Amino acid sequence: MSVVDGAESHLSAVSKALTVLESFSAKGSRQGLREISRTTGIPKTSVLRALVALEGAGYIIKEGTSYRLTRRIIEVAAASPGLEPGGLRDAAMSHLSELHQASGLSVNLAVLEGREVFYLSRIHRVVGGPLPGRVGGRLPANCTALGKALLAYQPDEFLSNLLGQALPAMTQYSVASARVLQGQLEQIRNSGLAYDREESSVGLLCVAAPVLFRGAAVAAVSVSGRVGRLSARSLDGLLRKAAAATASDFARTSVHRGN
Repeated sequence: MSVVDGAESHLSAVSKALTVLESFSAKGSRQGLREISRTTGIPKTSVLRALVALEGAGYIIKEGTSYRLTRRIIEVAAASPGLEPGGLRDAAMSHLSELHQASGLSVNLAVLEGREVFYLSRIHRVVGGPLPGRVGGRLPANCTALGKALLAYQPDEFLSNLLGQALPAMTQYSVASARVLQGQLEQIRNSGLAYDREESSVGLLCVAAPVLFRGAAVAAVSVSGRVGRLSARSLDGLLRKAAAATASDFARTSVHRGN
């Protein structure tokens, strides 16, 4: 085997191991060999080699005939942007808690990653069934209030590229028209608030506010509730206060971190 062939083989093994690891995010924290193979489309022999490598690195553990994630995943994730000590999640947590108590509804903190929102934190009020999205999960930005609050403050070049592509839809109410989305983003820049009216889940309403740092939206805070339970107008002040307080705390800790 040549050096190039060996490098390609190693990269292939790494790719398979990462695919196996990601399957736990899609299917749950505990899976068997056959289920992982079926989910990933990777042959069982290759899955087994990947599992042995991941177990050796401390990312998973075998229990009987199943495998589950270990806390090593959390240790690694804690160093990622927004989750590090003094990062966005730390800056937001007390304000999310206050917003949750004042509204009596579920609250969320998310950042933008490409065309999707990535959920950093959620305080969930268990009423009326589960909400779309989860901590560590992603949703199309154009389908969520969080995403639209973030998109409204992105550079023109980024938005031109986004609006020039097909927009995904999660429900029949999702904004899949570039023209309509562009109009909504302009309204968000004027009002400082974004709305999701059953666009990510039928029966769900959501209102969000951007967390602004040096003129850019580094995150967004939202309140979510079922139709009939959420009065967006009554939450305007609470949301703006939570987003502004998060931005202030994040700016202060950023100075200490040298950002």
